This record gives sequence, structure tokens and C-alpha cells, in this order.
Amino acid sequence: MLHLTELKFSSPAQSHHVRETIFIGVVPIITSFLLALSLPLWNAPIAWMMFGFSTGVMGIFVGTYRAYDDYKATLWFSRRIQNTADRWFPYLVLTARNIFIMMAMLVIYKCFTVLELKLSMLTRITFWCTLGFHPLKTFIAYFEHGTLRPWTFRIHSFIRHASTASITLFTISIILSILTGATEKEPETIALITVWVPGITIIVLTVMLLIQDLISGGKKTSSK
Repeated sequence: MLHLTELKFSSPAQSHHVRETIFIGVVPIITSFLLALSLPLWNAPIAWMMFGFSTGVMGIFVGTYRAYDDYKATLWFSRRIQNTADRWFPYLVLTARNIFIMMAMLVIYKCFTVLELKLSMLTRITFWCTLGFHPLKTFIAYFEHGTLRPWTFRIHSFIRHASTASITLFTISIILSILTGATEKEPETIALITVWVPGITIIVLTVMLLIQDLISGGKKTSSK
């Protein structure tokens, strides 16, 4: 888990995290652009909106970073950015990174709808849960500066394990939707067993880890 101090301009690792965020942001920009080009005009507005929004966030992020890098600081907002960067820049990195990841997830979901997969209610619920859980667990961890208090640790643990469970169920439902669409009939028993057994195993382990975290509250037990 990263600390907010690692995202400050004064941190030696700052440039690495900036490049990493830019690389993450390129993914939804390129994929949404290609998706928009491949769709007819009547079905492309959402893809163009995702492309425009991702590009706008990238422009704000890179522009703000370059404004700080203006060593001459000839403009008043450049001087203001330089003087206060360590206070707000870590949160800008976190916000931009989470937006890019959420946009990439929305592009994937849009691809599924374009392919006209029969998405079940389970697929839709688990997708939106996953989309909401990711920024929540990230910001809770970072706002606590990497050291979670017992009650915050329990909330963060619940969201983190719930995110794992929702991702697992979403993956299972998507695989079943693909199998159903390919064969135009319900998947065979062997296919259901192959998909559900690993998924249920992951969910059971996730519940066990969640119970352990809720009981411990983040306190490490020492063995004699």
C-alpha cells in the first residue's frame, strides 16, 4: 500500500507514479477512441463521451504537472501551484488514476453491450458494485496515510473483500453469458462446474479473510 508522501513532488518516487498514471490513462483513451470509430453514429455518443472525458482528465493532469514544472514560474498560477503542490498533488494523482481505471472498466462494459451479450441482473449489479468499490477502497487507504485505525481497517477490509467477491461473480456471469451466446442454449453441467467451483472457492476464502480482519481489526497477533 502506497503512502501519500510517495506521491508528493518532493518524493523521489513522484515521477514514477506520474508516468504510471499517464500510462493507465492512455488505455481508456485509446480503447474508447477505437470503440467509437467502430460503432455507427447512432450508437457511438457514449463511446465518444468516454473518450472526451478521459482525454480531458489527462489534459488537466498533464497540464497541472507541467505547470509545476515551469521553473521560471512566470504566471501567478504556476507560482501558486509550486508553493502548494505537496498538499494537493497526491490527491490529484489518486483522482486521475481512479477515473482512468473506471473509464477503462466502462469501455469494457460497453464492449459487452455492443456484442449484444445477454447480461443478467447479476452481471449488471456486480459490475456497478466493482466500479464503486475500487475508488472507495483506494481513497480510504490513502487518506489514512497507509496506517489504518481499527474501525477504518474493518471498513476498508469489507470494501476490499466485497470488491474481490463482486469481481469474481462478474467474471463468472460474463463467462456464462459468452457460453450461452456461443451455443444459443444453457451451458452444460461440466461447464457450470468448471466455472462455478473456482469462483465459489474464491468467495469462501474471501469471506474467511474478511471475518478474520473484522475480528482482528488490523492488530497483528504475536506468537510465542
